[in-house]
Formats: sequence, structure tokens, C-alpha cells
Amino acid sequence: MDTARIRDMRLFIPNEQKAFLDFTLPFVNTGRQQGLIIDCTARLQPDGDRLGGLETSCALQNTEHPGLPWYWQAFILKEKKTLDVRVRVSLESCGKPVTEYLKNLEKLRVDLYYEYYGRGLLTHRRQVVEIQPGNLSSEGKYPPPPPVESLGQKENRRDARAITVKTHLLRPGDDLAEVIRRYSGGELKPGDIVAVAESVVAIVQGRAFYVGDIHPRLLARKLNRLFDKDSSLSSPYALEMAIREIGTARIILAFLLGGLGKIFGRKGDFYRLAGRAVATIDDCTGTIPPYDKYVVLGPAEGQDFVRKLKASLGVDAIIVDANDLGKVDILASTAPEKAALLTEVLAKNPQGNAEEQTPIVIVRDINSGSTSTSG
Repeated sequence: MDTARIRDMRLFIPNEQKAFLDFTLPFVNTGRQQGLIIDCTARLQPDGDRLGGLETSCALQNTEHPGLPWYWQAFILKEKKTLDVRVRVSLESCGKPVTEYLKNLEKLRVDLYYEYYGRGLLTHRRQVVEIQPGNLSSEGKYPPPPPVESLGQKENRRDARAITVKTHLLRPGDDLAEVIRRYSGGELKPGDIVAVAESVVAIVQGRAFYVGDIHPRLLARKLNRLFDKDSSLSSPYALEMAIREIGTARIILAFLLGGLGKIFGRKGDFYRLAGRAVATIDDCTGTIPPYDKYVVLGPAEGQDFVRKLKASLGVDAIIVDANDLGKVDILASTAPEKAALLTEVLAKNPQGNAEEQTPIVIVRDINSGSTSTSG
């Protein structure tokens, strides 16, 4: 973080008791590899009696994700690129007008704490920023943060063949069948197929692990450097979870035979040998907050999971891994004969990859002629 490049400093005093000081700082990746900025927080340093009568707080915003005001969303910062960070310092007086305090404040010191990793382990850093608010004039009423939809507020989207189902933020232990019944609003019809995002299945199964709680072994810290930088397994944390999933021997064997295959011009042998359990692992930033700071494994026993979902809902079910590039990978299905239809409908990724909170899609075969509703 380049603390010498503070810019866009603005002071807002909406009333006599409150003041907000905003400014922008750049994160600059000067290295030769991308880094994952997992978290970033700020704290105003105490300054003796000068701040004695004030309630103070600091907040940070990742400007690449403005839809989540003052929540730091994990972010991949490419090599030689810059990310702007917006800092807000809040000052609230418990007595005399806040302007009286500002007159006596020559400097404010803010501690910035951030965590990041690339090929190596999670690194914790602290930097001090000094700002001088005394010469700033107030710009009046403080602008409100961008609006955030309340959970469940947004209506389900639909077209002829795909109905997205918006849910609350799903967590470990949630019953997906009950969630689908609650949020589908009677949309389910005979012949429908319920498509559930693979990351959501893994989360409700308790297969998401906070990156700070993962301690990569030596093998994960060495082998990860041999994967392409855009691979999840270039992270020692994701690779550690892959080793836990399928074992050390299989990882080494897949790595050796995958490398041999590359010599002869073959690609993808590592993942073919390691299996889907490894291919479906998402490193940090790959899932909706707060799981953007987690390594999320693939679903466990997916075929058994969709069979139980079908028995509960009375319609077919699939687990799908789709993205905005049109890639659709059906991981488990009770309707294998409908694979072509499902791939076509889900190629536009109606579930979304970000904050849409629509992890469930009802896929309808409009040629089936079904019209009667069910549970």
C-alpha cells in the first residue's frame, strides 16, 4: 500500500456532533505475481486528550466491489496493477461541537492492517497513515452509501426455461429442500429440474474452510508453485485442502503423470487423475461473501445428495458448476437424459457468480407440456 499517495480527501460535517473524513489510498502490486488481498481493516490511533471526547471508528471499502459498503471483499490484484481503497474516519462528539476538536487536530494517525498471499503463505502487514484534516473545509451533508438489497427482497427472475430462486445467505446446516420450497413461491411443476450451484451444496455440507485456519504442509507450499497462476491450486491453502481430500500419494502420482503428459503434448492429465474432488475446489474470492475468505471444496457424495433432493421435492435435481464464460459442468444428476437441455439453459449462468444470491435455478422443459403445480 502506497501511503504517500493519499488523494481525494474530503471532510463532511452533517451536524455539530458528527464529522466524516474520507480519502483514497492505492494498493499497488509491484511484484511479478498476483496477490489475493484477503482482508483489510483500519483503526484510528489514540492521541491523548485530543480525541478524549470523541467516539471514533474507521472503515474501508474495496472500490472494485462498491455494492458492499464498508465490507472488504477479498480481491485478486494482478501483477503491476493498482486497486483504490476508500477509507472513512468517523468522529462523533459526546459534548462540544466536533469542529472544536478538528481545530486542535494537527494530525490523525490511522493504522491499516491487511492480509494477503500469492504463492506463499498468508502475510500480515500494518502501515500507518498520517492525515491533516485541519485545512479542509466541510462539503456539507455526507453522501449515503450505495443501497444494499435486504435478503429475499429481490424478486425471482424468469424466462421461458429458467427461473432463478433468490434465497437468504445459506450457511452450514441449512436444509436445501426446505429452502427451495420456501423461496420458489409455488413455481415447481412436474417435469421441472432444480439446479443447485456446487459451491452452495458444499457450504451447507460444512465444506468451506476459513483460510486463516488452514495450515499448509511443506508439500503444499512447494508443489503449488508449479501450477499456473490462475489455477486454484497455485494457492498453498487450496492445494493443502486437495491433499486432505484425496491423500498425498494420489496428489503426487497425479502431479508426476500430469507432468509427463505435458512433455508429450497432453493437457489436463493432473485433474483427470486427481478427480473432480480436486477440480471443483475454489480458492478465496471464488464464492459469495463472507465465503470469499474461505477455501470451498466440492460437494461430498453429490449423486446421493441429488437423489435425496428429488425424493423430498418430487422433481429432478442436479448439482452444477457454471461460469460467465459459458462453461457448464454437471457434477451430479437425477436426469442424465436431459444433459443437453440443461447445458443449453445454464450456459448463460443465470445463477451468477457474485452477489446475486440466486444459487438455485428451476429449469423447465417447455416442450414437456406440464402445467399443473406441485408442492
